[in-house]
Amino acid sequence: MFWEKKLAQWVEDIKTKANLPARLVLWDGQQHDFGQFAAPQVTLHVKSATALPYLALR
Repeated sequence: MFWEKKLAQWVEDIKTKANLPARLVLWDGQQHDFGQFAAPQVTLHVKSATALPYLALR
C-alpha cells in the first residue's frame, strides 16, 4: 500500500536525523523504531489507519 511506503520512509528519515529512543506500534502489530536502542523509552500505539495523518507524514 502507498501509506506503508510513505511511513517506512518517514521512520527512516527520523532514525537518520534524530535517532530517537522511541517505537511506533501499528494496529496490525508492525513495529517501527525511530533509533537504535536496547529498549524504547517511548512507545506510540496507533490504533487505526485513520490516525496516521495525525503523525504529519510528509
